[in-house]
Amino acid sequence: MSSLRFWRMAAQFAAWLTCCCVATLVAVTPAAAQALKEVKFSTEFAPHGFHAPFYLAREKGWFKDAGIDLKLIDGRGSSATINLIGANQVDIAFVNLAATIIAQSKGVPVVAVGSILRRNTQGLILKKGSNIHKPADLKGKTILHLVSTIEAQLLGGYLATAGMSLSDVKLLGVDASAKVASVLSGRGDAATGPVPYYLGLLKGKSEIDTLAFADAGQQLLDFGIVTSPKMIKEQPALVAAFMQVVSRAFEYTRKGNNVEEAVKAMIAQRPEAGLDYQTSINMFNSHIAFAMSPSTEGKPLGYISKEDVEASIKTLKDTGIIQGDIKADSVFDPKFGPK
Repeated sequence: MSSLRFWRMAAQFAAWLTCCCVATLVAVTPAAAQALKEVKFSTEFAPHGFHAPFYLAREKGWFKDAGIDLKLIDGRGSSATINLIGANQVDIAFVNLAATIIAQSKGVPVVAVGSILRRNTQGLILKKGSNIHKPADLKGKTILHLVSTIEAQLLGGYLATAGMSLSDVKLLGVDASAKVASVLSGRGDAATGPVPYYLGLLKGKSEIDTLAFADAGQQLLDFGIVTSPKMIKEQPALVAAFMQVVSRAFEYTRKGNNVEEAVKAMIAQRPEAGLDYQTSINMFNSHIAFAMSPSTEGKPLGYISKEDVEASIKTLKDTGIIQGDIKADSVFDPKFGPK
């Protein structure tokens, strides 16, 4: 073969190879882009320490690896976020699962697909050294609460474990911002609210005592993942993939010193939120202490048990928060969470 013919053939091969590569890029690039499906995901509120695993998973690319283009949205409370799910304005949400049961009892189309905190976080915040250690010690005391929430009813259920009722205490409605300050200043003897939130918020600043309603046997699910029947019907694989990432992120964050890594990822992605590094760590650690219930001990975060759902329904019925016949099987779908 002459050298001229050889170089002519080489040039033709190079041209052919270039065309193939271009054609491959044209064919593959759109497919790769189409593989990512947008998921509108709303937390229950503005960023706080217990949201850190979501930002960690996004930083590590775990959502993208699962085919998810995550659009993270700040909520305005669990109830408002659940209503967005029911209206199909967001796809998946991180909310209070007790609020989810209440919403479903009122006809809102929402389904729980994963549970993160399986122990009731509600309880009482007390001034340090108050000498209040059990329900009976609250007789005649002034209890601060938020009027627009279910706090008073849950308090009533807590008091009932000692044969008492709300008439045995003095209830005083206050704003959320004034609740703890009022207790610390002596305006009230105790305040109802989410125990881990206040423990995380005040650690290293103001020492408080707490009483958890769960310690008196009041069972109630807290933070978890919910979606709509429409998403379950139309995008079951996407819901399952999302839950696997969430479970992985929370399991990773709670082990070793990984909470610091997760919090750094959250602060880096949300600088405008003005999050305090140490407070965010404290918030995650105080919440994760409420992760396990008797029926979920040893199970990965994200796993949701029928027993916990049934116990939550019973608590809400016993306290008069919901009425009617609501079944656990309509509240949650266990097939999406880790086993």
